[in-house]
Amino acid sequence: MCPLCPGQKEIAYGAIKEFLDEKYQKRYDHFSFKAAMMKNAQRFFSCPTPDCEYVFCLEAGDRKEFFCCPKCNIDYCLECESEWHTDYDCKEYQRVYGKGKLGTQF
Repeated sequence: MCPLCPGQKEIAYGAIKEFLDEKYQKRYDHFSFKAAMMKNAQRFFSCPTPDCEYVFCLEAGDRKEFFCCPKCNIDYCLECESEWHTDYDCKEYQRVYGKGKLGTQF
């Protein structure tokens, strides 16, 4: 949104690229992507492994418990947002190890 325009009109992406150097274009793209993910948080998920930037989308009805990130190759549980666990149900795992053990992406 243009902070100087009446009614805060949106600025076209092409216009933004004209005024930013490559470094700031990348930062803008990254910020825009994160903002779009946050707007659709019920569909988009980030790998919870620190420093892994893999993002995936689940459509309605696709909800799964288990997910293996193809980028960092770590298995995790979408239900409790922790590393994958087979010896415990989610509630017991969280009691023993705490919620979100892999990181803070969720």
